[in-house]
Amino acid sequence: MVDDFELEPLRDWALLTKALVADDPAAGEAMARQADEIARRSGDADLELCALSEIGAWLVELGRVQEGVSLLDVAMAVSLGGEGASLNTVVYTSCHTLISCSRAAEFQRVAHWVRAIDDFSGPMRVSFPAQDVPSTVRRRPLRIRASTSR
Repeated sequence: MVDDFELEPLRDWALLTKALVADDPAAGEAMARQADEIARRSGDADLELCALSEIGAWLVELGRVQEGVSLLDVAMAVSLGGEGASLNTVVYTSCHTLISCSRAAEFQRVAHWVRAIDDFSGPMRVSFPAQDVPSTVRRRPLRIRASTSR
């Protein structure tokens, strides 16, 4: 499709999208690693952060939880720190982190990142509609947050 419609600038993002929708976790991880390498060479911070979170999500899916959540933590910290040029990068890394950490029962980590997203959003007041958040995230971390004073 990239070739058919002369979309060369989107080739690297298309690779990341293939990784996102891969049926095989090992293949998804491999494509995400390839996108990450391309991003590093080209200096595309947004692609690099999204690819890093994609790798982390696939590692969690493969049962390599500590390795995966470590990469997700890096992607979140750097994207919330403003290294990417697009708020979409924050959204991409946040979604992967919250979903992957909830699947891995890393509820304290989910609560931490929900608070960080809340702090980041400031006056924008980004919220997570209940129907869009997995039930494990919706139940447990919100109780943790509600019991924590700010």
